[in-house]
Amino acid sequence: MAQHYVQLNEQGYITRKDEELTKNDDPKQWQQITIATNDEIDFGVNYKHYRVDEAGVVHAPANSDLPTVEQVNNQLAVAQDTIKQQSELIEKQAQELTAIQTSLVEATKAQVEAGQLFDQKTKEYQQTFLETTKQIMQLQADLDALKGAK
Repeated sequence: MAQHYVQLNEQGYITRKDEELTKNDDPKQWQQITIATNDEIDFGVNYKHYRVDEAGVVHAPANSDLPTVEQVNNQLAVAQDTIKQQSELIEKQAQELTAIQTSLVEATKAQVEAGQLFDQKTKEYQQTFLETTKQIMQLQADLDALKGAK
């Protein structure tokens, strides 16, 4: 926001502007106004097309109103509130993401352990099956031997 001192004609249009008053200027002949930073360049070039009404509100060319300090402050407050809410949401989501990542690591570890246990049990069952098969073959051989001895 920039402060300017202006002199107005009968219709409220700016005829003269200055950023500061000198000791030779009569303050009674000047009115202080505030221009939003976004409009500063346009105001510098087209200040004679700006109008100040009886309430001291600055109107840009084509009667489009410039924001007041209060309006800009309100917009800033809303923006800051939105930023705060978004920051809190991001923080919450970051915590949730960390929890999910921890759960994923634990689940992956459990899956690896389950796979290792499966492999171990499979080997044990295969060994048991092999031993049982050998025993069955031995019993069959013994049976065949008994049948042949008769």
